[in-house]
Amino acid sequence: MVTQTKKVPSQKISPKMNPSVRVSFYVHEWIAAIEARLKEPASTQTCQDLFQELEITSTIIENAREKIPTLTDQFSQTQVNSRLQEAEEKIVCLYGRISDLSIDSEISSLQEEAKQLEDSIQRADVKEMSMHVDNLKEHIFTFCNQCSLPREKRKALRDIRVSIEKADAALNRGQIQEVEDYQCEIDIDIDSIDEVSGFFDLAYLIYKEKNKEARTLYNQFTTPEKDLFLFHLKALNVQNFSFTEHAFPCIQALLACAYGLSEQNQMQKYLSAEEIALFFMELEESIQVKASY
Repeated sequence: MVTQTKKVPSQKISPKMNPSVRVSFYVHEWIAAIEARLKEPASTQTCQDLFQELEITSTIIENAREKIPTLTDQFSQTQVNSRLQEAEEKIVCLYGRISDLSIDSEISSLQEEAKQLEDSIQRADVKEMSMHVDNLKEHIFTFCNQCSLPREKRKALRDIRVSIEKADAALNRGQIQEVEDYQCEIDIDIDSIDEVSGFFDLAYLIYKEKNKEARTLYNQFTTPEKDLFLFHLKALNVQNFSFTEHAFPCIQALLACAYGLSEQNQMQKYLSAEEIALFFMELEESIQVKASY
């Protein structure tokens, strides 16, 4: 004998039902609809729309909570509160997922812009290169100010900054020469002062004519660090460098590396001799002040 499973009828939701009860039933359907849209690749606009829908849903839940005390029995209050709390926890998770999608979408857009910039560098197209590099800098500046990137996402931005560095170097040297294919991947954590400060340290040693110490420190550089340094030297028309004979361009290149890898990325040109002297004078004054404490 086959036993039939009794179908449990769904609870009828009346328009006259207490608002908090009604919302507690519907809210999970709204959240499921939002979640379903996350299964597809999401554009920046789609992410913004989803963020807005989550904010509206959160507001509705808050308003529903205010109506819970109007329920007549404690059991109903507990049930409604539990359903609303579960919905709020899902919303928090969805905020994180949408945020990741939004970041991925922006990074993809930046990578496409960087590819266009690389193409203009290879063609030595000054006008197009200048346009792409300005647009890319503005895009990165806006993007970094709007969100805090997780560590695993920053590698993509560092690669994009290498393209910007190449374009700046080509534009700043006054004449466009064919730029060799440059596949350097920078593995430096831009949030780590110690790693970025290696460029500053080497520049300072060369500035103080401590060439033996400078050579020792340079030998400790990673391949990507050396590649970026050599790229800037090439932009400054220095091929086979010597810390003694090419002290000034070496310092220019090292400071360009350091500033270019920083979050601010504010350096738009190679520093002059006067600017370099002022930079190290202020640095030494800062060191003396710290030493006095």
